[in-house]
Amino acid sequence: KTLMVDLPSLESLQGVDLDISGSEVRLQLPGSAESVRIPLPIDLAAVPETAAAKFSRKRRQLTIAWDLPPAGVEPETPNELVDSAPLHTPAHAPAPSEAKSMPAETHGVAELSWREKTPDCEGSAALLSSRREAEARPCLDVLQDEIVHALKQCAVEQFKNITELRGGRILLSDFAVQGEAMMVGRSCRFKVSVSLTWEVLDAFGGQLGASGTASVLELTEGQVSPEVVVRCSNSGAAQARAAAAWMKRCGAQLIAASLNAESLCEAVASTGRLQAASGSNASTQSEGQAQDEAPEQERRFFKDQCMTQWAEAWFAQKLGSVSVRLFGGLAVASFGDARVCGSASISGSTSTPLISFRLQVDCAWVVRTSAAATQEIQGTLCIPEFSSEQKAMHCPITVEAAPGQKAIGQYLAAFKQNGIAVVRSLLEQFATELQAAAAHHSK
Repeated sequence: KTLMVDLPSLESLQGVDLDISGSEVRLQLPGSAESVRIPLPIDLAAVPETAAAKFSRKRRQLTIAWDLPPAGVEPETPNELVDSAPLHTPAHAPAPSEAKSMPAETHGVAELSWREKTPDCEGSAALLSSRREAEARPCLDVLQDEIVHALKQCAVEQFKNITELRGGRILLSDFAVQGEAMMVGRSCRFKVSVSLTWEVLDAFGGQLGASGTASVLELTEGQVSPEVVVRCSNSGAAQARAAAAWMKRCGAQLIAASLNAESLCEAVASTGRLQAASGSNASTQSEGQAQDEAPEQERRFFKDQCMTQWAEAWFAQKLGSVSVRLFGGLAVASFGDARVCGSASISGSTSTPLISFRLQVDCAWVVRTSAAATQEIQGTLCIPEFSSEQKAMHCPITVEAAPGQKAIGQYLAAFKQNGIAVVRSLLEQFATELQAAAAHHSK
């Protein structure tokens, strides 16, 4: 007979006070003032000395096994005890029903389970293996979604309006998560690697020429703070080099903080419990109802919500409030009369909200110089198609000047260079804020 105790907070039995007697198992974890007492079935009272305790670092699980002799046979010589405290045999042994109802009250003891041993060792091993496989469920796709969501939230909250970069921001993209993740009971066990690319923009959305990658070679459920390696592939000018240095010094710490293993485990476990509850509810339906997946979809997924009006108001407000300095402030460009057509919506599951949009944006622009006698230069800007399937930097943008204007060549060229960069930054900000709105709506 075997008792298995999950101890997700431990890496070894060092500092653990373990006492196995004929009536109970007493377990006290490091840093805990109280002990948990697990009553044992009455059939183990006669053979406390046969108990053998082992701890698996991989599964973070304590296993205590007893060798019970066949009926009518006296107990044999005690087996060797591994990593356990001295054994004691008390006078009273509780009934098996008491042992099953005894809760675990010590922090770190997640789950208790009994395993009956049979004389056939190979059959017993196969039985235990099959049960572990049935209890363990792959959850890599859920973990991937949670990691990407955490990194995007970090980009929105921590990587914009950076003082040391004079109000610049850093874009994070091309997220990749590889490895393995399993749900074992109520705990998530995983070992994955994470990678992404980054690029620095100035306060007006222009590219500074600094970009690179960031990676976490190993991220596990037991890590407090993963090691983030930042590499720079391009940093030419002095401002670009300063941005790359900030990314290595501060950006790596912010990314590591966003990949909190405990928070990721809780998020994945919450999703797992939601799916398990949905499956349990579906199993109680009749056979005809069980074939209809609509109720389960309603529980796991929230309905599509139209965000087109939100997108129209967003572009009108953002374009109307932004200005672009040209020639060091000798001229200033502004936007107005923004018109948006198309569609935008949010949908998806409560753990993985999705955004979808396909928009056309048109607006007017005007350049005013500091010289009072200089005539204003006007024109239009058009984004024929901006969708959730493309990056802002690859989105086509056309700029035209109004006909009949003279001596506008240098101003038009400056506006195309700096104004388009600002608009691309706004497009990136739109996608980020729409994703944040979807995450807020899913809660």
